[in-house]
Amino acid sequence: MRKPHIVIVGNGFGGVYTAKYLRKFVASNKADVTVIGNHNYFLFTPLLHEVATGGLTPTCIIEPLREIFRNDGIRVLQDDVRGVHLRDNYIESGVGRIMYDYLVLSTGASVNYRVVKGAMEYSFGLKDITQALALRNHIINVFERAETYERDLTELSFIVVGGGPTGVEIAGELEEFVCQTLASYYSWDENERTKIKIIIVASGNGILAQGSTRLRRKAERIMLKKGIEIIADDSVREVKEDGVLLESGRFISSFATVWAAGVEPSPPNFLHDSPACVQNGRLCVDAELKIEGFENAFALGDVASQAGGSGGLQMPMLAQSAVQEARVVADNIIATIEDKPLREFRYRSKGFLVSLGRWQAVGDIFGMTFSGPLMWWLWRTIYLFKFLSWRKRFKIMAEWTVNLFYPRDISTL
Repeated sequence: MRKPHIVIVGNGFGGVYTAKYLRKFVASNKADVTVIGNHNYFLFTPLLHEVATGGLTPTCIIEPLREIFRNDGIRVLQDDVRGVHLRDNYIESGVGRIMYDYLVLSTGASVNYRVVKGAMEYSFGLKDITQALALRNHIINVFERAETYERDLTELSFIVVGGGPTGVEIAGELEEFVCQTLASYYSWDENERTKIKIIIVASGNGILAQGSTRLRRKAERIMLKKGIEIIADDSVREVKEDGVLLESGRFISSFATVWAAGVEPSPPNFLHDSPACVQNGRLCVDAELKIEGFENAFALGDVASQAGGSGGLQMPMLAQSAVQEARVVADNIIATIEDKPLREFRYRSKGFLVSLGRWQAVGDIFGMTFSGPLMWWLWRTIYLFKFLSWRKRFKIMAEWTVNLFYPRDISTL
């Protein structure tokens, strides 16, 4: 009999981990799996801020899909998906029509620039390798220009818009990259170095609103001790080429504005002839993560929204959630093929950890809040084992170890 064909669209955490959990099923010759995406690699987005600040080389945080699934019988295609026909069970791509028996959509999210004027034109996102390298090169070139042409550092500030984990982590790394590494290479005296500012604009509840009150206070104290300014009682009205305009009317000059004020789902705008439900840009899925109205199509990760949510809440747009969803999707596809009962998805938080720069991190674990070097080590260890190959883990460990003894790399790439 013909083996069922499972097509996975997207090679982020949701798509790649779904394929990983289907490995044994494919190896037992019970199904064929095709993973299709715009890149031929898996990008570990939680460490992009270290690439942007010279802490890691770009190749450290990407893993070639063909290496991950080598000898697993999983087919990898680097191509654009141009159409998804849920009623007729096929997708359109550059190689033509690809039929499927089961479909998994995990197309992720993109930086949400739409809410503020000028954000797309004049700020740096942090969602892919290209954006991370663009930010790194820009910051280094700012220092080169200041050294070469003019030495007026009165307004040498770098602004991070967004007080979530991404914003806080990039701010912590920026402080070390800019104020410690870069400044030490240039002929500036101590007084000039103190003029360099890192500023977080975190409207609403301040930084790390997802964490406990105690965690947020600890994080604020650590950031302030590093000299990072936190603006929590104002928001950005407009991003300009030379700074940001706040709702209060205050203008802050900036040599680089990092946009970390959230992401928006990237739902397949190529859904054709389909009544699929889309709410707030996310595909509606049921408790078993099936796209509503379709028994053989699943969605997960940032692009999926469970009706009513897990425990009455939306599924969080986090890698931790996508990995958990991937397990359920893989299990439910196997269960459907083998005519067994499906299981419902229930998100279970395994903790909340945020790096605040070298040797500093905060975390909520089992209802308790911790901070300091131990949390920083735990944060790195957990991320390390989220990579899928030991070769990549060893490479990252080697770079992290070297960086403990040598300054960050300041070459433009």
